[in-house]
Amino acid sequence: MATTQLPIDGVFDMETGQWLGLVACSGDEIPVAAAAMVSQPLSQGYSVTALDAGKRFHCTTALTVTVSPTSGSVIVFPPSSGSLTIAVSGGATLNGASTSITRTFTANRLGVPIVRNPLTPGDFSVGGA
Repeated sequence: MATTQLPIDGVFDMETGQWLGLVACSGDEIPVAAAAMVSQPLSQGYSVTALDAGKRFHCTTALTVTVSPTSGSVIVFPPSSGSLTIAVSGGATLNGASTSITRTFTANRLGVPIVRNPLTPGDFSVGGA
């Protein structure tokens, strides 16, 4: 199995196109459960909770996903038309700012990782373009 380490600290299997897990800044691996490899549909706005850690979601329509300081790390696939907006609440930040981030399917076919920094509560890194 050929794997590569991504800059977002995720392990991605290049042969199967599957995420194998996320790696926290401390070097501890956060395993992605087999059940989480199945993408769960979102048809309306959603607030990510700590119980969502490691899950994958796919948007069936344009919507907003909101993270708070206690949210878990997730991967969200934008809708095939329209866009995914990632917003914050409760003092959380995205890529160091408190503003929303928008992602489209065309530029993010592998999904948008939203990774919680375990050393800085409420600080999330959002991948994609």
